[in-house]
Amino acid sequence: MNISAFEKGLDILIEDKPDLAEHRAELIFLFKSSMAADEDHKGYLQVRYVGVKEVYPDHLYKTGRWVKDQVKYVAPHQARSLLRHPDLFVEPAEDEEPAEVGVVDDQKLDENLQDPEKANEERMLFERKRSVIRVEIEGMNTAEQLRAYSREHLRGWEPDQRLKDPVKLRESINTQVNILGAKGIS
Repeated sequence: MNISAFEKGLDILIEDKPDLAEHRAELIFLFKSSMAADEDHKGYLQVRYVGVKEVYPDHLYKTGRWVKDQVKYVAPHQARSLLRHPDLFVEPAEDEEPAEVGVVDDQKLDENLQDPEKANEERMLFERKRSVIRVEIEGMNTAEQLRAYSREHLRGWEPDQRLKDPVKLRESINTQVNILGAKGIS
């Protein structure tokens, strides 16, 4: 049975038992976790990392290190938590065949991460970009200017609409620059 057939059957059941409607999303989620491709992954869900960083260490939900576009099987409670961050994690397409799910060549990854010249270049690039942004936003005195700047230079990101004070907006922009890193700013 595929997910769309399950959803249709569930909708018919909900017509008979409307009190199940509030649990629809969770039932679908549990069904997906039971449909893993093989016996080793039964009860787990696939999640894809789509964040801006090439390597993302997940310390919050304890799912380990992710590489851009990597797909892993994770426990349902972890998948639920990860998928609350759509800028970082998404569900892979149903018809997508994962290639080496959850497998990362850690030795190659460590070699790339430990290349001191490359790491230093990336850090210096980020520091230059961050310095330019700080100088540019210091000259802006209105919320509109700061919002327009952030949309243009921070991949469309915009500070909280409730922030009106330029000082608070600058702080928010600087925080976002630190979160995005060198590849997330232009």
